[in-house]
Amino acid sequence: MKNNKDRDDFFSGFFWKFSEQIMAQIVSFIVSIVLARILSPTDYGVVSLVNVFIIIANVFVTSGFSAALIQKKKATDIDFSTIFHISLIFSFLIYGIIYLCAPWIADFYKNAYLIPIVRVFALQIPLSSFNSIQQAYVSRHMAFRKIFLSTTIATILSGIFGILFAIMGWGVWALVFQTILSTTFQTIVLFLEIPWKPRFQFSMQSAQELIGYGWKVFGASFLGTFFNELRNLIIGRYYSPSDLAYYNRGSRMPDLISNNVDSTITSVLFPVLSKHSDNYDKLKSMIRRSIRTSTFIIMPLMFGLAVAAKPVTQILLTDKWLPSVPFMQCLCISGAFGSISNANMQVIKASGRSDLLLKLELIKKPLYFEVP
Repeated sequence: MKNNKDRDDFFSGFFWKFSEQIMAQIVSFIVSIVLARILSPTDYGVVSLVNVFIIIANVFVTSGFSAALIQKKKATDIDFSTIFHISLIFSFLIYGIIYLCAPWIADFYKNAYLIPIVRVFALQIPLSSFNSIQQAYVSRHMAFRKIFLSTTIATILSGIFGILFAIMGWGVWALVFQTILSTTFQTIVLFLEIPWKPRFQFSMQSAQELIGYGWKVFGASFLGTFFNELRNLIIGRYYSPSDLAYYNRGSRMPDLISNNVDSTITSVLFPVLSKHSDNYDKLKSMIRRSIRTSTFIIMPLMFGLAVAAKPVTQILLTDKWLPSVPFMQCLCISGAFGSISNANMQVIKASGRSDLLLKLELIKKPLYFEVP
C-alpha cells in the first residue's frame, strides 16, 4: 500500500512539475523569440555578463538550505522559520557585497555602464532567498500544483512586461526587470497559496542540524555553478558581449529540453527518495527506473536538435543569431548524457550523503583545467 502511495505521489508530482516546466518554457520561449527580434545580441550579452555573478550569489541562499529542509525526515515550522531567517540575512549580506563590488565588476569587464545594472539586478537575491524556502515547503509536501500556478502566472506577467519595456526602447533594462518581476510574482503567488508563512521563531539546535547537512550540498552546488558560469565569465572578459550572447542563446534550446524532462524528474525524485533514505534497495530500484525514463526521452530529442540546429535558428531567431548554432550543437551532445549524472546526484543527496556529493564535485572540477 505504501509503495502505491509513493508511486502515486511521484506521478502526481511529476505531472504538475512537468506541466509547470512545459508551460513556463513555452511562454518563456515565445517571449524570448519576441525579445530576440526586438533587442540586439549586445543587450543580451550585457545581461549575461552581470548574470554570471547573480547566479553564483544565489547559490549561497537557495541550494543547501532548501535541500536540508526537504531531506529532513520531520521538518517542523520552527525548522522552516529558522532557515528562512538565516537565508534572508545571508541574502542581504551578499546583496551588500555585490552592491559595493559593482564598480570592480564593471572594471573587470571594462564597461562602466554595468554598475547600475549590477546593483538593480542583484535585488533578485533576497527575493530568491524567500522563494527558495517556499519551494522547499511545496516540494516536501509534494504540492507541485501550487508551483505550477505560481510559475505560470509569474512567467506570463513578467513576459508581458518584458516585451512592453523592450517596445518602449528600454533595451537591456527590459531583460533586467523581466527577470526581477518573474521572481517577485512567483513569490507573491506562493505566499498567498501555501499555508507556511515566516514567523519570528528561531532554534539554534535546528540551525546546527540543518546547516550540518546543508553546507555540504551548498559546497557541491557552489562548485558546480561556479565552474558552469566560469565559461561565461571567461567569454565575457576576453570576448565581446555579443559573443557571450551567442553562446547563451545556443544553450537555450538544449536547456529547454533538459529543464522540461530531466529537471522535472529530479525535482520530484528528490523528495520521494528522501522518504526512503534508509532503504538502499528501494533507492536503487527507483533511480534505475528514473534513468531509463529520462534517457529514453532526452537522447533522441537532443541529437535531433543538434542535427536541425541551423534551420531552427534561422526560422525562429533570424540569421543574425546563426553564430549560436555551433554552441547549440555541442551543448546538445553534452546534455544528452547529463541526465544520468543528475539522477545519481539525487540519490546521493536523498540518502543523506551530502559529504559524498561535495567530494565528487571536488574530484570532478579540476578536470576543467586539464584542457588547454
